[in-house]
Amino acid sequence: MSACGPSAEEKAAEAKRVQDSIDAANAAAAAAEKATQDSLALVQEQMAAAEKAKQDSITAAEEAAKNKKGGKATTPKKTEEPKKEEPKKGSGSLKDKIGAEQQNQGGTQSDPNKPQKLKDKLK
Repeated sequence: MSACGPSAEEKAAEAKRVQDSIDAANAAAAAAEKATQDSLALVQEQMAAAEKAKQDSITAAEEAAKNKKGGKATTPKKTEEPKKEEPKKGSGSLKDKIGAEQQNQGGTQSDPNKPQKLKDKLK
């Protein structure tokens, strides 16, 4: 006897193979979804940590600026001004008078590129 078409056992085996294939595809999709969610959670944690570090840095900078401006109770340092020599009237040459004037101005005439203040030295 010859049979037409697949037997019941063959049909059951084919149905099981199809179902196994579907289950495997669903498991792979679920694993990919979980990996994506884990990756997104990690990125969000890193972004939150970076934002916290940024805010901590800003807070520290503001605190340092506040302490620098007036938060500390320190006494201001007194700077001693150099004594200025007045050119003597009627005596001495013009060269001596110019020298005394330059000394009163701190010698700025001799080197115009010389920085006058600390902030100019830092430039």
